[in-house]
Amino acid sequence: MGFKQHVSVRKDVLDPSFDEKLAPEIYEVVYGTAPRIYKDPKEFFKRTYLTDSMRTILLEIGNTLTEGKGRKVYPIIAFFGGGKTHTLLTIYHAVLSPDSTHLLSDEVYKLYRNVKGVEIVVVYGKDSKLAPSPVKPLEKGSRKIKTLWGYLAYRLKRYELVERDDRNETCPDQSVLKELLQGLKVVILVDEILDYIDSILSSKYRNKEGYIREVVRFFDRLAQAVESTNNVLVITIAAEKKPEGIIEPQPRYKRISEFVRDLLDALLRVAGNVYAPISRNTELFNVIKKRLFSEVRVSEANDEIRRLINTYHEFKEVFGDTSKLEKDISETYPFHPSYISVLREIAERVTGNRTRFLMRISRLLLRKLLNSNEDPVLIMPWHIDPVELGVEGLFFMGDYSDYQKIYIDEIIALDKKIPRESAKRNLTKIILRTIFLSTYPYDSLKAEPVFPTSKEIAQMVYEPKFFETNRFKPVDIRDALTEIKISNYTVFLHYDESTDRYWYSRIASIKEWIRREAKRILEENRSYVENLLMENIHKLMTSRLIEIGRSREASVYSMEQFNYVEIFDTKNISVYKYASEAEVPDNSYYKLVAILYNKQEEIEELIYKFRGIERTYANTVVAVTISTRDKLESLLEYQALLRAAEIIMDRINELYSGYAKEIRDIERSIAAYQKRVFENILLTNILNFFDQVYYPVVRGSRRIVEKTYATTSDRSISEKVVSALSSPNIGKIVRSLNFESLKTYLSKVEIEINPGRKISVGDVINVFKTRPELPMIRESRIIDAIKEGVSNLEIALIDEFNRRYFKHIYSPSDITSFTDKDRGEVPTSIRESFIIMHWRDALREMLEEIKRDIEENNGARKDKGILKLNYYVIYRNNKYPIKDIEKFPDWEIILRDGFIVKEENILRTGINLIVEPSYIEISPDDSVDVRIEAQPLGDYRGNIKINVSSDVVTDHGVLEGQVPFKTWIKINGSKIRQQTLITIKAIDDYGNSYEGIIIVKPKTSIIIVEKPGVFEKGDILIGIKSLVNNKNYRDVLELINELNELVNKPDENVFIVNKMELHVESREYGVGNVLFKQADPVIVYEVISDLLGYMGSNISVKGSFEAEFTKEIIINSTLKRMLDKYIRYAGIEVTVVRRK
Repeated sequence: MGFKQHVSVRKDVLDPSFDEKLAPEIYEVVYGTAPRIYKDPKEFFKRTYLTDSMRTILLEIGNTLTEGKGRKVYPIIAFFGGGKTHTLLTIYHAVLSPDSTHLLSDEVYKLYRNVKGVEIVVVYGKDSKLAPSPVKPLEKGSRKIKTLWGYLAYRLKRYELVERDDRNETCPDQSVLKELLQGLKVVILVDEILDYIDSILSSKYRNKEGYIREVVRFFDRLAQAVESTNNVLVITIAAEKKPEGIIEPQPRYKRISEFVRDLLDALLRVAGNVYAPISRNTELFNVIKKRLFSEVRVSEANDEIRRLINTYHEFKEVFGDTSKLEKDISETYPFHPSYISVLREIAERVTGNRTRFLMRISRLLLRKLLNSNEDPVLIMPWHIDPVELGVEGLFFMGDYSDYQKIYIDEIIALDKKIPRESAKRNLTKIILRTIFLSTYPYDSLKAEPVFPTSKEIAQMVYEPKFFETNRFKPVDIRDALTEIKISNYTVFLHYDESTDRYWYSRIASIKEWIRREAKRILEENRSYVENLLMENIHKLMTSRLIEIGRSREASVYSMEQFNYVEIFDTKNISVYKYASEAEVPDNSYYKLVAILYNKQEEIEELIYKFRGIERTYANTVVAVTISTRDKLESLLEYQALLRAAEIIMDRINELYSGYAKEIRDIERSIAAYQKRVFENILLTNILNFFDQVYYPVVRGSRRIVEKTYATTSDRSISEKVVSALSSPNIGKIVRSLNFESLKTYLSKVEIEINPGRKISVGDVINVFKTRPELPMIRESRIIDAIKEGVSNLEIALIDEFNRRYFKHIYSPSDITSFTDKDRGEVPTSIRESFIIMHWRDALREMLEEIKRDIEENNGARKDKGILKLNYYVIYRNNKYPIKDIEKFPDWEIILRDGFIVKEENILRTGINLIVEPSYIEISPDDSVDVRIEAQPLGDYRGNIKINVSSDVVTDHGVLEGQVPFKTWIKINGSKIRQQTLITIKAIDDYGNSYEGIIIVKPKTSIIIVEKPGVFEKGDILIGIKSLVNNKNYRDVLELINELNELVNKPDENVFIVNKMELHVESREYGVGNVLFKQADPVIVYEVISDLLGYMGSNISVKGSFEAEFTKEIIINSTLKRMLDKYIRYAGIEVTVVRRK
């Protein structure tokens, strides 16, 4: 039985998304943006192992806060990943949520349950909101807080005490700080203070060193002030105490070591001691286990552990003395003790980040083992394969990058080197991996005492399940080591016979030559390196970096060129050292400019001016640059290294003239590998470092330049820029545009497409190029939106030849079904010279043209006959004569959405049939007489017979006679229940048929129903609308679903969603927007249900809903009950037509 049955793994370990969130920054907890396992005190405490140091700090702080006893100043030192921030968060949660401290220990809970009325002030050096400075002050109202003491006083609501010192950047006197803290219970938590100091000293602020000295003086005085009051100061410092007692800062802070030393001296004068969160290996084991497992049942594994120890004793000649190992196994289970020690050395020597590194690797490895059939008794160091886990970058970073090639060549490539017939093939691979992982961090060419002997290797390699599966015995380890020593499997493995020690090393001489050459190039010809770098930057702006494979040395990349990225043509993409040097013309093209040296004022000038003159096209320039000077220097360094590698490759024979060809070939291979590595790092870093994007906007009435960060995984700089600017929270680049959105954008700059106003397509396009308050949109997307407007008959287009693109005029044979709305006539291509006009203007022009056609041509002689010309509109299966169309109340909608039909007949002789009035609104008590007249066309003098096809006609005159002929019919209002179409047909002596149409509607009123129980019999449902919010969004969705099931049929949608617009915000998943128009309710229901389900339960919903019905729906009892329900629960408004 393996370890899987004896542990319970925490759920977050199984979630890969948490791998990047292993160590939260304290500001994330303060702001509430950290994952739940860190911001929820209970979840955090469940995963916290109290080390001796943490327990001591917690108890002493508790004594101070409850009884005024105990230490009050706590300098906490550790390198990255040493538990500093975790300790601060433990204090933070314990003070603010004392009731949850029972999850830490009874001792802590008994003390902290009495902690009340304590305020916590967090100072976080990487965030100007939590640690303002003269470089990045904190603005609060009229105040501009410039210092840490100003910030502390502001948080304690006693800013006036230090206002002058804050303004002058001078440290307040100790008495002032004591007065500031007097009468309060405050815990001050300071994190990342060295980053704060380093960033200020790296800035161009004129008084940077003077201010930092004041900061050191402030902590000196603050510590003394805290000591004399019942308050607590906890401050973390990225440093470590060496065995000889010296405290050294993290290597990255060596250049500010003077200030670090002064800061520590100031704190130690009061604190007397420093605290390291994790001081022993066993504590590190327990920290890791607590974070990974909710339960480790060691007692269940006692039988397996006992059998393992018996094997150690049985094969003592293989394993040697295992007494310490036997004692440690129960402590480290399910990990082998060497697993933790190996990873710890890698963390401390390679990554500089201990706990975080161990956690990440262990999480990845646990998931791999849990998802496989492998179930070892113990998790061994050789289970770690950086390549398989996809973490080569962590194991082989910085100066250790050479070892990645060695690992691939020496460990990964063993399958090709070891003969397949070798019985110990698999054993050899895990032995070499174990030696490599346990020794390469020391990067030594000599046999160090820490390097493993044959017996220690056996202890680190033997795992019962593996040996049983492969039918190995412990003695096979010794035999495999012998085979390794005499084989040619490895080039970089060293063995010292005198000490029996094994280790891996590297040949670093070629890299040193490259470094020296790179330094010379950069110092003597920096401009040359800058130009080479700009060439590579331009490549990554106009090409994608594609990994096409891996050679044994490194990744192999290819450049995939493109011509266009959304709004940017590659012809308009450029790179300059300084924005002040950039020659970016003022034209209508969108332009993307990469700037090497980031000077914001110059970039702002570039975006809005060309050669000192304000740009006409002020919304066309975007700049991308590097956020920090350090990143730029890193790129220049790698560019110099890349060039140096090329030079050194050509000089191998000269540099190694005294060596054998074999050595020169090895060195040349290493140089080629270094070149590829430098090129890969350079290109990927260019891609990652160019992350600061500047773009024009308007805030209020001011044109300004804003910046955002491009952090997506796109493989070109320009694509990263487009992704950043088109993200929902920025929205500067719009990748999709419909006509409704186009109108909204234009209205922002007071351009409305209204009746009586015309605007050219070119002017519409140009307004997006000239007005920074608008987004940047590709011209083709604007054209497509205009086409949609024409298709939807919201606008018409007029070309340069005065041709109008709007509605079709159909012949009777063109149309077979009239259930849909008409669509506009869209031109295949639209030029900027086209004129846009409102649909009402286009409709009136079209109607005048039709009337003119009827007036001029109806009854005219044509083809030896008389032209009978008739226009009518078919709208919702009703036929409306165009000559009377303006008599209808909603005639414009009928004419726009309906199908205009032109009917032409050539008559040798005939009549003109007149029916008036053709549109009637009638009450039940009224009746209306309709005049019918037949006038001759040509020389017709025969008879005419009238047919009336309707039972609403209750009386009439004579219905046949000689032309010219007049008669009448009477329409009774009591018979009109709904809109009724009456067809009058006339037939002449030749059998020719003539038709007139009368539309009769009952007089009605429009009623808005907002309360249940007020519907009346015969009410006709014509519309529903509602605002959508957190309270009713589920009810509105159910209304859509129920209405669809009740009203719609498989072959006909009577109910459609005219408009559904939602804005959904989720704390977990950000923002989601959705807009439907004229949509199928089934699609609306499914899409929105899926969206709301994806966004989680903690959401905010705002929006609106409108329903439309394509046919009259008489409200029956079932529909009435349903509508009353949703009026009551969802607050809907129902629009009905009610007969007067």
